[in-house]
Amino acid sequence: MKFTGLSTSDVDESRKKYGSNVIPESEPITFWDAFKETFSDPMIKILMVIVGIYTVMFFMGYAEIYEPLGTAIAILVVAFVTAKTEIANDTAYRKTKASIKKELIKTYRDGVLKEVVIDDIVVGD
Repeated sequence: MKFTGLSTSDVDESRKKYGSNVIPESEPITFWDAFKETFSDPMIKILMVIVGIYTVMFFMGYAEIYEPLGTAIAILVVAFVTAKTEIANDTAYRKTKASIKKELIKTYRDGVLKEVVIDDIVVGD
């Protein structure tokens, strides 16, 4: 049994019809987006409610100012550290992904067995 595989024009046509075999790269995470995302955490939301309650209690004379202020500072520190960690993880992931060698795949193209980068595989190979 003789395999001829796809011709160069078939490869181009398949790529136009079905798209490329490349996973689209996501946008890098910005510090501000990571910082804002921290506030969607349920525990942070609970702490923000506690800050609100302490603030009301302070104005009513039942609490000291350091209680809501301390909790608010703790929330901001947690949000800052979480955002910095997310940025560091995203940066490390992108560096690792960029350094990985693309896998080579054997396929028939124009009647010849060739090794192509996995990103160049198309429907029909």
